[in-house]
Amino acid sequence: MSYLNIEKCKITVSEMMNDRGYDYSSVDDNILIYTRPDKSRNTIIIFINKKEDIKGKQVNKYKSTFSEEMNDIILIVNFISIEEKLSSKYMDFEYNNMQVFHIKDLLYNITKHKYVPKHSILDEEEKKQFTELYKIKDIAKIKISDPVCRYHFAKIGNIMKITRPSNNSKKEINYRLCI
Repeated sequence: MSYLNIEKCKITVSEMMNDRGYDYSSVDDNILIYTRPDKSRNTIIIFINKKEDIKGKQVNKYKSTFSEEMNDIILIVNFISIEEKLSSKYMDFEYNNMQVFHIKDLLYNITKHKYVPKHSILDEEEKKQFTELYKIKDIAKIKISDPVCRYHFAKIGNIMKITRPSNNSKKEINYRLCI
């Protein structure tokens, strides 16, 4: 991992955690810690700088080190084997509180691209109001493997609000169900 790539990745991670509502807490070697303002959850970001592929045993070690009730874990890996270059390769390791990113996925903040509209996840109250007006089965779908869904750590059943500029009105709002 080059030093420049690590620094670019840390900038994107900082922006991603800020968008998720976390504040920077501390750093220790290759581990960054972000905390929610109400101290209800932490997110631990671990950079794995090994020239070997990540295995399930290693993932379970990280899961057991940090409690699932209080912590979300993001592993950022440097190595990916040639035969496993599919973007869904690390989705097998993702659990309710864990995400795995390849460092190349975080070199640029995709939400800042001019063609990517603003995405946000509806909170529970907004979701309740939305489901009173619309049937969930009738809205369009978006996969949780979508890069923007991964950026916001969307889970199955979340509803994404997508706000785009419009020629007819100031903005156009669409909703997508995460599957």
